[in-house]
Amino acid sequence: MNWQHPCSIKILDLLFTFVSLAAGNKPNIIDILCDDLSYTDAGFRVAGIMFWPEKIKAAHTASHVWGESREFFIALVPAFWHGDPMHSEFFAPKTSLKICGVTSLGDARALADLQVDALGINFWPPSKRYCSPELARTFAPEVKGKILRVGVFVNNARPLAEELFYEGLIDVVQLHGDESREDIDYFLDQNIPVIRAVSAKNLPNDPPSDKDFALLIDTPAGKDYGGTGKTFDWSIAPEFIANHPELPILLAGGLNPTNAAEALASVQPAALDIASGAEISPGVKDFDKINSLMSILP
Repeated sequence: MNWQHPCSIKILDLLFTFVSLAAGNKPNIIDILCDDLSYTDAGFRVAGIMFWPEKIKAAHTASHVWGESREFFIALVPAFWHGDPMHSEFFAPKTSLKICGVTSLGDARALADLQVDALGINFWPPSKRYCSPELARTFAPEVKGKILRVGVFVNNARPLAEELFYEGLIDVVQLHGDESREDIDYFLDQNIPVIRAVSAKNLPNDPPSDKDFALLIDTPAGKDYGGTGKTFDWSIAPEFIANHPELPILLAGGLNPTNAAEALASVQPAALDIASGAEISPGVKDFDKINSLMSILP
């Protein structure tokens, strides 16, 4: 595709409304009706017309400029950026399944073929299921649009998660460490969906109400930050869920085919998040177990 193709035609005919999305060096975006200018075949779509206070600073948004007319630019952004319904479906009341700790193309493809809702890619180096960005590039693009790709980070999300999101390797950022509310808002302000993992002993009093936010309740794990393969007392979760009916809740911690049905009945979460209970060894998935888990879901 010729990214420098002139686009002065159309611009004067567009009816648009200014919507300020500027934050720091982020651009202002003018929303336009431009379905006819979509480039989904190349993995991009037209976001609108932009003008940048400092054009050079726009590079980190991973947007591509197509043409130019005076001070206006038509901007193409990755198709997954804004408006992608996949995470909304994952956060929906129907219980979904997320298989975490994926490290290979074969497992990623098989999960997508089984129509598992989401997979997790762990970008925290100390994890026994660690996946480097280089390794993720060998399989995450292959399943884009077929399964929700959640990047898991432990105190290393900035700037790595943002970079991987705009590169198109992940669809959702999962914060599984000691990240602050400011860290959560940093991603939500960019319309990057966030799953915040919390210990069952430390449930938040005032979680964000953003439509792109979900909470994952996990077994207390101390410095290991999850992945213990141990359950917690599920009886604490229903009251929290009842008090936050609009907040999607993911349940994690020691789930497997033998206890998943009980967990569903006890907690009724938006999703089950499973790593050790769905693998042969760390990072290698067990599809007999995964098929059993799929059969349990409503």
